[in-house]
Amino acid sequence: SFNHTQFPPTQLSGLPKIPAQTITAKMATALLQKIGGPEASGGFLGGLKSVTYRLGGSENITVEVNNVLVNREIHNVFGVIKGFTDPDRYVVLGAQRDAWDRGYAKAAVGTSVLV
Repeated sequence: SFNHTQFPPTQLSGLPKIPAQTITAKMATALLQKIGGPEASGGFLGGLKSVTYRLGGSENITVEVNNVLVNREIHNVFGVIKGFTDPDRYVVLGAQRDAWDRGYAKAAVGTSVLV
């Protein structure tokens, strides 16, 4: 964190307790192809082109999740360049960090522009 404090996961965050699991586009396609019911329209259409989006029928899907929560040490880079004009003011620079799908390329571009 910015000031070297750590915030452990909390049950009192106010977020709804909706189970969520990241999956690949291939896995999502396989799941969506099993869903029946009427075709979806408008705001219910997603970005996978190989799937007909449906609103669901009476199917039940079981997903087995075998995640392991592991604490890892990460490192943040923080630098300061003192200014001569208005030294009590800040300019904060940063770049997008992303590793989802093709996001790795966006992160590399943002970092290279920043550097």
